[in-house]
Amino acid sequence: MRNRPAGNLIGAAFLACASLAGAHSASAGEPWQKLDPLFRIRHVPAAPDAPGHFASPLSGYRPDTLLSGIARFRGGPSDLRLLGASVGARAGSLFTVRATRASLERLLDDPRLVEFEMSRPLERASVVSPAGDLSPAGELPPGSPPLYPGDIPRGRGVLLGFVDSGIDFLHPDFRDSLGATRLVGLWDQNGAGPPPSGWDFGTGWSREALLAAPPEERDFRGHGTHVAGIAAGSPWTSPHHRVFSGVAPLADLAMVRTTYFADFPTQSVNIVNGVKYLFDLAASRGEDAVVNLSIGSQWGPHDGSTLTERMLSALTGPGRILVVSAGNDGARRLHAPLGGGLAEVQSRRFVVPPYQPLFGADNDALIMEAWSFSPEGAQLTLVGPSGATFGPVAPGEQRDFTSPEGDVSIDNMAGRGRLPDSTAGAGQSWALISISDRTSASHAPAAGTWELRMGGNSFRPPLYNLWIDTAGFTTISPMPNFGAEADSFHTLAVPGTCDSCICVGSYVAEVEWYGAGGAVDGYARHDLPATPGALSVFSSLGPRPGDPLGRPDFVAPGQAIVSALSRDAFFDPWRIYEDGAHVALEGTSMAAPYAAGAAALTLEVRPHLPPARVRAALRRASAGTGASGSVPNAGWGFGLLSAASVPAAVGDTLFHPGDSPLRLTHAANPARDRVEFMILARVPMEGGTLEVFTVEGRRVWKLRFGRLDPGITRANWNPGAGDPSAPAGIYFARLVAGGGAATDRVVFFP
Repeated sequence: MRNRPAGNLIGAAFLACASLAGAHSASAGEPWQKLDPLFRIRHVPAAPDAPGHFASPLSGYRPDTLLSGIARFRGGPSDLRLLGASVGARAGSLFTVRATRASLERLLDDPRLVEFEMSRPLERASVVSPAGDLSPAGELPPGSPPLYPGDIPRGRGVLLGFVDSGIDFLHPDFRDSLGATRLVGLWDQNGAGPPPSGWDFGTGWSREALLAAPPEERDFRGHGTHVAGIAAGSPWTSPHHRVFSGVAPLADLAMVRTTYFADFPTQSVNIVNGVKYLFDLAASRGEDAVVNLSIGSQWGPHDGSTLTERMLSALTGPGRILVVSAGNDGARRLHAPLGGGLAEVQSRRFVVPPYQPLFGADNDALIMEAWSFSPEGAQLTLVGPSGATFGPVAPGEQRDFTSPEGDVSIDNMAGRGRLPDSTAGAGQSWALISISDRTSASHAPAAGTWELRMGGNSFRPPLYNLWIDTAGFTTISPMPNFGAEADSFHTLAVPGTCDSCICVGSYVAEVEWYGAGGAVDGYARHDLPATPGALSVFSSLGPRPGDPLGRPDFVAPGQAIVSALSRDAFFDPWRIYEDGAHVALEGTSMAAPYAAGAAALTLEVRPHLPPARVRAALRRASAGTGASGSVPNAGWGFGLLSAASVPAAVGDTLFHPGDSPLRLTHAANPARDRVEFMILARVPMEGGTLEVFTVEGRRVWKLRFGRLDPGITRANWNPGAGDPSAPAGIYFARLVAGGGAATDRVVFFP
């Protein structure tokens, strides 16, 4: 039996496993309707004799319990503080907040709160775990020692930041030629204080404090130390005289030791806070910044619309770049389509492998999400291994069932996206299916083949994407999966699907390294499959739903990666490199920092580039291989990234031979809240207009220009915030300038 931490089980239970008997729906006026959808199945009757009246989903917590999340709030930080909330990062109308249960209930009652996404779990994206911390079944494949040429930029003047498990502050890979630390900032979000400037929790160290005395910081996981070494480790020479170096060894470094290994209820929120801290630190130093997130999990619609992803995207901008791992779920069979055919009733089977339930109740669970672009939704029925049926559950209805095969809850939301008045997942239907032992230890989810049936209330049911949630939501091990009916596409992990981030998959560069005593070691000696030159079998696949070429952007070396070993982490001895100070690991966790280092090189060559231009440059520095087939594709993106190709690729990413001298595009598709148009002019142009029209041809906005300079000119259309309001829909933009014209199609959600 796998030993799982109690904290994750508690988190999984409080987020996903509570349900009640029968069926219910609730008024959109209830304050808790603004809460994260994963809390919707926690709504319990206020009293047995009061059907239709529901207690707060937070009623199970003490009034002083501290909770965290992201609020979309039509007010300012001072308004949130008056309600008793502690405010962290802000991006427009989005705020990270911490609040007691009592304060959060006051916030939910406030009409200025539109929605509240509770903090969610995120996992590290390395395949291997330290010895004694077993990985889920199926997560075996492996890594590649990077050797970088010396004729490329080195990251000077750029801050490389990491939100991870911490860093071995004393490791020589993070010191300069004089022996001084290269870290310019360190924030331990788990610390007791004093916090960094502008924050009210954790312990922070400035550059001056780090130079004055070594902090008492430990990286017991070793993940953050390894990742930082790949992106920016100082050069070192192995006993076999092989020179290793991080991609950007002259970049400044900063680390946020986050809570995602320790504190389930604050994970995603504190990662957002960490990104904000790093970008602010770089701004205070007058530097551009690249932040690496080697994390990810399977939850949400995978289209960039969760508040976590929207806030991360909003924090990026010129000289503020975010690089995220694609995830390691490519071979775990966690995704499958359902529907889209002609039959009125269609189904998809999934398998719960034999497993040992944990002792007691409310600690074994399987959580599945279903997302469709259809606003109507469809009737859903779950069938257990014995043939017992749970349902049907109509669109807009929640039903809960108690059974020896598992306590089943189906919340079938349709026609309004994730929440009322929410732009996240707008126009989509969403359903949450939970199977757990909530009411009794004897009701652990039954092993065997289950079936989810859709339809029976319409002639042609819609197409759903199904995902089995990871990161503590599903607590059964080995992991349930869709078996032979799985479709490994659309398995990119959140937040790698956010609009403005750069998403990186993994490639097998090498399979061997020099182990203890100088003997050659590698995957073959430990029966781990890895084919040099191939896409890593674990690397998650794209595309994003509705975005055929959107993700991953490219792949980078992610197997047998030799990098810094934390003195406080313990790995299997065969992984330790011959010098005892480095270790060979694998995962998209290892591929992302290679790309983060390459992004730092990009900003050294051309400072202050916006994310779209950095992405374009790195895509141009990538190429197909004999194994990749034609690129771009859902596995390799635009091909294998070469850091050595970055300087040439940065040159001119705006125009290519044969391009029109006038182009029009926008930053995010679909665009939310506002549309940021980018006008690309090859030569100076006098005068011009930019207009936006409905599909019927009615003009809703017009902007005049006196002159367009070569390069990028930005223009913001802000419906409802200075410009006339506009409903969600498809719009067409037309630009006329210098005797030329350009058009663009925009999908807009207010």
